[in-house]
Amino acid sequence: MSKHGLIDLTLEGRQRVFFPHFCDNLVPLNPAKNRLWRQRAFSTTNKDDQKTLRRMCREDLLFYTAGFVSIFDAGDDSGTPGAVPFLPYDFQVEAFTVLWDCMNGGNRRSARVKKPRRMGITWMAMVLLEHCWHFFDNRHILVGSRREEEVDGTITISKGGRFSGEWSKLLPKVDFIHLYQPPWLWPHGYTPRMEPYRTRMKIANPERNSIFWGTSATGKAGRQERGWVALWDEAAHTDNLYEIIGGLSQFSPCKLWVSSIGNLDHAFSTTLKDAPGIEQIPLEWHMHPDYAEGMTIDLDTGERSSPWLVRKLDEINHDPVIANSEYFADESKQVGGFYHPDTFFKMLGTSDKPGTVMEPLQVGMLDVNDSESGPFVSRFVDQSNGRWRLWLALGSDGRPPRNTRYLMGCDIAAGTTDQDGRGASNSVLVVVDHLTGEVVAEFVTHGMRPDRLARVACAAGRWFEGSDFAPARIIFERNGPGANFGDVLAKDLRYHNLWRDKDDKFGWFKDGRSDKARLAFGLHQQMICEGRFKERGRECADEMRHYQNPPGGKGSPVHSAALHSSDPSGSRENHGDRTIARVVVCLLLENPYQAVTDSMEAPFGSMRAINQKRSKETFEAQLA
Repeated sequence: MSKHGLIDLTLEGRQRVFFPHFCDNLVPLNPAKNRLWRQRAFSTTNKDDQKTLRRMCREDLLFYTAGFVSIFDAGDDSGTPGAVPFLPYDFQVEAFTVLWDCMNGGNRRSARVKKPRRMGITWMAMVLLEHCWHFFDNRHILVGSRREEEVDGTITISKGGRFSGEWSKLLPKVDFIHLYQPPWLWPHGYTPRMEPYRTRMKIANPERNSIFWGTSATGKAGRQERGWVALWDEAAHTDNLYEIIGGLSQFSPCKLWVSSIGNLDHAFSTTLKDAPGIEQIPLEWHMHPDYAEGMTIDLDTGERSSPWLVRKLDEINHDPVIANSEYFADESKQVGGFYHPDTFFKMLGTSDKPGTVMEPLQVGMLDVNDSESGPFVSRFVDQSNGRWRLWLALGSDGRPPRNTRYLMGCDIAAGTTDQDGRGASNSVLVVVDHLTGEVVAEFVTHGMRPDRLARVACAAGRWFEGSDFAPARIIFERNGPGANFGDVLAKDLRYHNLWRDKDDKFGWFKDGRSDKARLAFGLHQQMICEGRFKERGRECADEMRHYQNPPGGKGSPVHSAALHSSDPSGSRENHGDRTIARVVVCLLLENPYQAVTDSMEAPFGSMRAINQKRSKETFEAQLA
């Protein structure tokens, strides 16, 4: 089995095919033995031996890496800066396997590498690309980063023949690899750092007709060009990555996006994250054997620590944001969006305090039937793939308890589908206990027309009958398809327990350019932090991470993952639908009793009016 979980059983079985000489241990990984092996290999003058070694290097990336590639060690831990043999660790072997399959396998595809600092992944990526440039014909390779000076740098040669350069840059890494190789291994006619084959932002291979060329976020970044593979380094720290993703979309099937994490609303953490067709390679600090030495695991929290990690955290005074960016790379703790980190701590909990998010008690479907008075629920049917999730225990009669009142928030999609039957966005109904503020139920579906969704909402609202003998109070976003939903609900189904705005219109209108929508999102955040609204669904918490402040800071927050491809549920990736349903229900939760429409008032002196009066008095007493 894979030691670090970066490859599946299929790729694990293909390692011997990808790296036959490395798997046969033809190059030693013990540092002392490797040094002696390199001395003999580098100094050989036998033409047949040189030809054999060149062939073996071409056939096996890892044999080439362990036998003929040196990388620059800045001396942070060793105390001795200089060239060291690249002897890949187990996690690097697994990562190399995935990257090789992405670039050269039958299903060429892109990869997203999320990394902590100091894991050697940029060196790995450049070694992978250099091997391709070195041994294969007509490989055009694009490398880019946020600034041009991070792609290429300077190099000097001292009188003693010693080289010094900006080895942290991308293309100088290729120079460094060549400078510490035997000349007989270089491509014929090529000399490192010498014109005409090495110029600013370009390295050409005259033997193979392959080329490296660099670009940056300020350039055209591969637009209208074609190549074999593209690498983009520090992707999460490139401001215009979204435009670069579009510009490189036709460059090659294989693009390598490498970065430590940045803000949660950045395209690296939204557009590229979990996208179909993009291989995800999540590296963790404890995969590195030097960093994991002496590692301990807290049995209660599962958190890992080691002397190396403690030392590094001490250097940054245990700042949680810097620690996550540099060492943990935990995308569940990213910052930078509209919602403050405290909001997520409240929902997801911390090491010493549990959150409000929890697994549902029941998952299933409501059996909705029609009658003369409208649709109603006859029963709840447990079903593992059901669209309803409940966080409350049903009574002996199979219905929700009537010792409270229920509020329902709705976000309505158009219900359009593609040729595969997948909806472009989800429709969401969320039910909240008005007294405790807990989310008690959620319905999520895709491809359902607004009029059909109104039937489901009507039946569910009547099923969630409260202590006032009235159905759940419903608020919905009336933008777009919400208008049709509201008309069917109020006029055709005569569901009158609906929220009205100050203009006496059903539903809430989200004006993306005004501050009213921003205030509504702010109320949602405030109620979570104050404990007045208790989120139960983990998926909603994940959606909320992708809301970012609008340009200029005015208007409604925007969901940065709106252009994602389809998700496993069949609908397109999240457009923030769950969040919108919560935002509108918080408007209702803020002032629940007054949200009842005039049409719900019972005739004076009727039993219903007496029950409503008693219920209101009880409710106000509970609030007090």
